Amino acid sequence: CSLTAPWRSFAFAATQTNDGREMVVLDTAGYGGLTITRSISIVNDGAGVASVQVPSGAAITINAPSNAVIHLRGLTLEGANTASDGIVFNTGSSLTVLNTMIRHFVGNGIYIQPSGVAMAFNILGVNSLDNGGRGIWVAPFNGGSAHGIVDRVTASGNYYGIVVDSVSAGLPNTVTVS
Repeated sequence: CSLTAPWRSFAFAATQTNDGREMVVLDTAGYGGLTITRSISIVNDGAGVASVQVPSGAAITINAPSNAVIHLRGLTLEGANTASDGIVFNTGSSLTVLNTMIRHFVGNGIYIQPSGVAMAFNILGVNSLDNGGRGIWVAPFNGGSAHGIVDRVTASGNYYGIVVDSVSAGLPNTVTVS
């Protein structure tokens, strides 16, 4: 895209962005939901509100290869009390969510659910507010494990705040909350 004709959809921009590259938000807008299928960074460092709102399903679903690294920074995810989850991290190597607002989902703000693999995550400076499920839910299964940091996070008004569940994983999880 160009500065005079930017893409207005995260889903389309992600298909045009090479593996391991960065999408930069240039202006306030509603960019719509997306499924991430490769290493990518979506960055908003103060261009205004980079909103992701969907009527149903998850705002951002991550189904990336096992070596993929995903960074999300400066986003506002709005569920409008109809969409299921803010971020669902199904597959990939690591996820970093920084300075992001996630609110009003009927399910979870952030749902990390590795299956049969170890995944890493950093959730820093995030507000996960007024979600019907958990603000943050780490729930590995089928021999998966999750290792990460939750720092400077507000999880308020959710049914549960921050939940790390390893009952069905069978492997230890290492999660530091500060």
